[in-house]
Amino acid sequence: IFSPPFVFLAEQYCLMEGLVRVALKAGGVALVPDVPGEVPPGFVRLQISHCGLCGTDVHSLREGTDCLPGHEFSGVVTELGLGVGSLQVGDRVVAEPLVRCGTCSYCAQGKYNLCDSLAVVGLHRPGAFTNGGCVVPAVNCFRVPEGLELATAALTEPLAVAIHALRRSSV
Repeated sequence: IFSPPFVFLAEQYCLMEGLVRVALKAGGVALVPDVPGEVPPGFVRLQISHCGLCGTDVHSLREGTDCLPGHEFSGVVTELGLGVGSLQVGDRVVAEPLVRCGTCSYCAQGKYNLCDSLAVVGLHRPGAFTNGGCVVPAVNCFRVPEGLELATAALTEPLAVAIHALRRSSV
């Protein structure tokens, strides 16, 4: 269905002008209204620019899921939740997909990848395959430097995974 590179303009998946999301079910795809809710305190809403398609997303497409996929993405901040001071509307960002609680013993030690309540955008929380805006914690967002295209920035998460693997290896 898709050919490399696996980074797509978000508009390619928007089938209507209205807010629509793709709900994946085993054996088919259904369109479901994507009604943006309120942005919680400490979170931001992003208008997705580009989103990668990873093996995890492909498995979700094949096996069916109730969660909207997409965890390798770039976008623009369109709305700020209460208390967000680190970002502004209009900032171009990428976001780390691991959503942590910030209060468990692992988070207190800085080991948030082991968080007792860890959730992953695109697996446990609605992901970036939307035109209604993806809602993520502001602390997970990193500004994209001027001059770097958002299509390239969407590759940040897979690049980070590769760098982590190389650091852990003896290469």
